[in-house]
Order: sequence, then C-alpha cells, then structure tokens
Amino acid sequence: MAALVASNKNTERHIFGNLAARFYTVSGNSGDTLLIAQSNIYFISVQPGSTITGVSSVAIKPGTQSQITFTASGAFTNAVVMVLSRVG
Repeated sequence: MAALVASNKNTERHIFGNLAARFYTVSGNSGDTLLIAQSNIYFISVQPGSTITGVSSVAIKPGTQSQITFTASGAFTNAVVMVLSRVG
C-alpha cells in the first residue's frame, strides 16, 4: 500500500464555525493511503477525477495525522477529496 501525496496541498480551506473543510487532489490505486493533518473527521467526500474507475469507499484511521485508505476498482487519477473536520 503506497502512501499518496496530494498534488495540491489543501489549496482550498473553508471554515464553518469550528469546522474546517479542506480539499486534496490525489491519484493512486486501491489500498493506497493519504495522510492529512486533520483530526476529528466528520465527513469525507470523494469526487471522481478523470478516470473511468472511481473510488468506491474510504476508511479513516484517526491519529495526529489521520490516515485515509482508498478502495477503488482500479487506478484513479485527479480524485478530489474534501475532508470536513473539527481540527485542521
């Protein structure tokens, strides 16, 4: 399982009271993980990128840096991930 590096390090950040929404663009394969500096995650949304095979689900492992693991039917490119959290 490869560790993904977001192609844009949260270029967008929106604050809603005490919640923060950050956006990441990633490319990878099923089973790859993304480490982000957000905790207390409430919601993750993945918008498929320029591929036919898309991300079907994500799993969160909380910690100082939360780990998001992607499940996909194959490789994916330019998937935009929005993470809504209390901290970050």
